[in-house]
Amino acid sequence: MLLPYGLTFTSPVSEKGPLLPSGGDVGYYKLHTQGPLHSTGDSSKQRLLSSLSFIPLISIHKGAVFKCQVSYVGKDQVVVERVSDKFTILAPPKVSEIQLTEAGDDSSVVTLTTQALCFHPDIITFRWFCQGGELSPVASQALSAPRPDTQGFFSAMSQCKLPRAELEHGGTKVWVSVHHIALKHPVTRETRGERKVVFVRVKGVLFVILNIVYGKGETAIQALVLFT
Repeated sequence: MLLPYGLTFTSPVSEKGPLLPSGGDVGYYKLHTQGPLHSTGDSSKQRLLSSLSFIPLISIHKGAVFKCQVSYVGKDQVVVERVSDKFTILAPPKVSEIQLTEAGDDSSVVTLTTQALCFHPDIITFRWFCQGGELSPVASQALSAPRPDTQGFFSAMSQCKLPRAELEHGGTKVWVSVHHIALKHPVTRETRGERKVVFVRVKGVLFVILNIVYGKGETAIQALVLFT
């Protein structure tokens, strides 16, 4: 901004205090001013650069409007005022690894679950994929809807289901893609079933243990007994 000589930016509050009065809540901020600098080509004008750094609190700053006022040094009269757009807080989600569990009483179906934590605003999209196409989420709207915490950030979960047999083959890859406005690129988590075989011989009895591992967690062990 180009200003006549002697103009300066002013702030109605100290450098460490609440940006907005709100019941005693205090958010740290600092006002940075650089200048005055002489304007290139016109020595009668000066240039001041002013910026504001702070740690946003959703309860205080969500939808807030900021004003920058310019006045003469030692004068109360405001020469120029600029008003910002409504302040938007963007917080990217923290996405968990995919967890696999049996789907209730049906042991032939596996439920895949992922969670997104500490994001803002509350609009988020989960897309599930399996080799060969996109899967449909199965969690109810009430279960998957974003939920706010005490600080105003949101969490959400998403689930899909697959036949256990597909994962036990060991070659089925499943992944979820999470989309949010605070992310430059979608966050992806994936899992793949794998089959391990362990042979144990105890007093003439050969136990063949099929340890079915889903992703990073073991969820099923099958034992075949062979008499020798």
